Amino acid sequence: MTVNRADLRFQRSRVSLYRAVLDLAESRAPTEMTASEIAAAAGVNRSTFYQHASSPAKLLRDALAAELDEVRHCHLDGVTGDRLREAPLEVAIAVLGHIQDHAAIYYEAAVASDDAAGLWIMLADHFEESAHLVDPVRIHKDTPEPWEQAIVFRSVAGAAVGAIQAWLRAEMPRPPERFAELLVRLLQQGWLG
Repeated sequence: MTVNRADLRFQRSRVSLYRAVLDLAESRAPTEMTASEIAAAAGVNRSTFYQHASSPAKLLRDALAAELDEVRHCHLDGVTGDRLREAPLEVAIAVLGHIQDHAAIYYEAAVASDDAAGLWIMLADHFEESAHLVDPVRIHKDTPEPWEQAIVFRSVAGAAVGAIQAWLRAEMPRPPERFAELLVRLLQQGWLG
C-alpha cells in the first residue's frame, strides 16, 4: 500500500492548524483572530489555512469537534448491552474533561451575549449525534416518525448544552464528576420519563 504524501501533508497541516487555533483561542476570542496569524502560528501559509477552514471561528469549531469525536469514539463505539447503561456517564465525564481542558474558550462563549464562534451549536450537534448512539429502543417505539425523533434528540442536546452553560457560569468548585452524574440523571429522567 502506498502512502499519498499530499494526504499526509494535509493531515499534518490540519493538526498544526488545530493546535494553533486552540492555543490562540485560550487568550483571545475567535472574532479577534485572523487566518494569517493562525497560519503563521501553525507554520503554514495562509492559502493552506483556507484549504482547511473558511474562518478562524470555523477552524476553532472543527478543532474542538475533532476532540469531541475522539471522546465519542473512545466511549461509545461498539458499546452494547449492559455497558450501554454506563456509557452515558463515562462520555459525559469525558466531555466535561474536554470542556475543562479548554475552559477559557468555553467560558468566554458561556458568558458572552452571543456565541460568535458557534460553539454551542457545535456542542449541541455533538450531543445530538451521541444521543443516537445511546438511544434506548423506547425512543423509536414512542416516537416512530423521523421528525418526532429529531425533536427528541435535539431537545436532549439542547438540555445538555444549557446545563453545561449553567455549570460554567457557576461558582467554583464545580466538580465535573458530580455535574456529569447530575446531567445524566436529569437527561435520563426527562428522556426516559
